[in-house]
Amino acid sequence: QGLCSQGEFDIISLPLDSRLPFVVKRTQYGAATGRGLFFEIQYAPCIRDENSLLNTIANCQTLTHAGKGKGVIITSGAWMPQELRGPKDAANLGFLFGLSECTTQEAVFGNCKGVIKHAETRRKVDRAIIFSKTEAELPEKDKWLVDACKAPGVEEVASKPAGSGDSQKGEGPPPKKKKRRETVEH
Repeated sequence: QGLCSQGEFDIISLPLDSRLPFVVKRTQYGAATGRGLFFEIQYAPCIRDENSLLNTIANCQTLTHAGKGKGVIITSGAWMPQELRGPKDAANLGFLFGLSECTTQEAVFGNCKGVIKHAETRRKVDRAIIFSKTEAELPEKDKWLVDACKAPGVEEVASKPAGSGDSQKGEGPPPKKKKRRETVEH
């Protein structure tokens, strides 16, 4: 419970092949994923014996129910080469664990990159400021913040104003259309 809200780590790996002595609650799961933590599901214990298979499936379904499948990575946890599976096989096991098609793909392919990025960011970045304006648009009294917060050895990120027109296609999802509500006056 305390580990979900504090600590210097990136992956929570639970012994899913045996019965968990606690229930994972949505609030705890949300606190962990809100901090950028990921829950690890290992598929190799399912291959070892039938009891581990049943416990892993039950625990994974409880875990995915608590977090709706978000913030999960699927790993092997293999002891022997015979227990390794390809990424598509691991994704198919995700369905068995209670994940949807989209979250299964993320758990195998996308979230692992997210764990590495989160670990690098946590390890390297000491301080950060997010500006909604470019440095040139800042008032003169606030420009000292930019120099004060530059970490040594970190490259500057070039930023352009939102309406510059140089944005690349494919940067994020397209804007959603708002539905019109027509009111009828009596």
